[in-house]
Amino acid sequence: MNIGFHSENFKAFKHFGIADESGIPTKKIAVALQREFKDNQNAQDTFILCCNLLTRLFLNIDFIIPFGTLLSSKYGEKQLLCDYVLKSSTLIFPEGNFHCNTELQEKYDGVLLIGNYTDCASDIVSIMSNGWNVFINKDNIISDNLNPIAACAASCFGTAELFKHVANPACSKICTEMSFSLLTYDTTPINKNPIFPKEIDIGDVTLVGVVAIGSSIIYTLKCIENIQGKLSLIDRDFYEDTNLNRYVIADHTSIGKSKVFNAKEILNPLVNLDVIPINKIFDEYIKEKPRIDTLITAVDKRITRFNIQSFLPKLIIDAATTGSIIDLARVDFGTNGACLGCLYLPEKNDDLLYAYISESTGINIERVKYLFDRSEGLSIDDIDIISNKQGKDLSSWIDSPIDSLYAHEFCGSGKIASKSNPTENLWAPVSFISALAGILVTCELIKDRYFKDFKVNNHFLIDTLKLPNPKLHNYKMRNEKCPYCNDGVFVSVYKEKWAE
Repeated sequence: MNIGFHSENFKAFKHFGIADESGIPTKKIAVALQREFKDNQNAQDTFILCCNLLTRLFLNIDFIIPFGTLLSSKYGEKQLLCDYVLKSSTLIFPEGNFHCNTELQEKYDGVLLIGNYTDCASDIVSIMSNGWNVFINKDNIISDNLNPIAACAASCFGTAELFKHVANPACSKICTEMSFSLLTYDTTPINKNPIFPKEIDIGDVTLVGVVAIGSSIIYTLKCIENIQGKLSLIDRDFYEDTNLNRYVIADHTSIGKSKVFNAKEILNPLVNLDVIPINKIFDEYIKEKPRIDTLITAVDKRITRFNIQSFLPKLIIDAATTGSIIDLARVDFGTNGACLGCLYLPEKNDDLLYAYISESTGINIERVKYLFDRSEGLSIDDIDIISNKQGKDLSSWIDSPIDSLYAHEFCGSGKIASKSNPTENLWAPVSFISALAGILVTCELIKDRYFKDFKVNNHFLIDTLKLPNPKLHNYKMRNEKCPYCNDGVFVSVYKEKWAE
């Protein structure tokens, strides 16, 4: 059976300590919408994203939906929910073995239920949300407080839990039951569960990087009705087939498309949200707009994040993934907290990486560093040098980032360079990890605008294969080696730039 882009997950599976990583995609699973919640908006939001995420992990899936369930009007034209998820999953992976049924049909390797846990078998995971709270394997949940962000987060928690049951990754911890608040990032939700605003104004936001995390941000914003504001999207890259295992807004028809223009198309139904696609690198964009009120960083390279801080946006919300771990950061520059420069200080291995790329491609190391740091596309002259070095035509890579070419032509696939070995292939995160990272960023954006008492103190860390640990909701102090927040000139310019 052709597994297509699902092979992109194998490195992650191996890293997670899964013995037979190639056997995971062929497992038989089901995702079921409980009858009593079939018309519930939270439940439908959770169910639809679960189907999306699971399709990027497994090839054999039954979608269990009560007969005649209609799709919520927020998703567009009136149609049956079963038709919508079957079409969406088939677009993601046309060769998948996907079916819609009204009841569980056979023995499954795992079942994810959107609903209450009452009388569930041991191999069934249940997930549900209400307001800002997410519940795993809980009974008697009343979901009458609509909140699309928590509903989307529930999809990630549920998918992660099902993955743990099916794949049995080493060092993971199965959750018997859990409550989790998206307001406080705590497993003891507070009694206060405020209503999600009926109208949302995000203000002026710039998203740098419509990659896996950025795609999840786009998806989550799409789920919020009556949203307005201005959203600038910065990315000059195009979709490749190797993106489909984790980009929740991409399917096989997206391959070759511009990431920013595809994102705009997805957000077009939000008529009051001004979406501006900018097919440029950030260094080019900042020359046109030197003042950025709120900047969201969702780029792959740590050096890019480090450099972004030098432009002194008013507020930065950042998320990054390492293995199964998500790091969420809020940067209010000029405080005692860490800035983006503190969090992503250059490392010694960066120079080793440039040297390896230079040696492999034949391009001068200074040119490699320039291209890598700026994410600027390879020129015709660059490609001529690499083609001559490798003895084959690589003209299809003109205007592509050098790290993309290096990863595909020299390393096989995936990201490159670990801290311990610059030549080692790194693997991209699986679907639910990067998706949850983007959802948490969107959550912080909404909390900054409407629930400031609950905004993250400046850092939160969560391991998606283990249980949330409140102790990891820690305040990160600034680093004395940071060239930005320890420089009085930068601090003064920031204060002057954003003086009320």
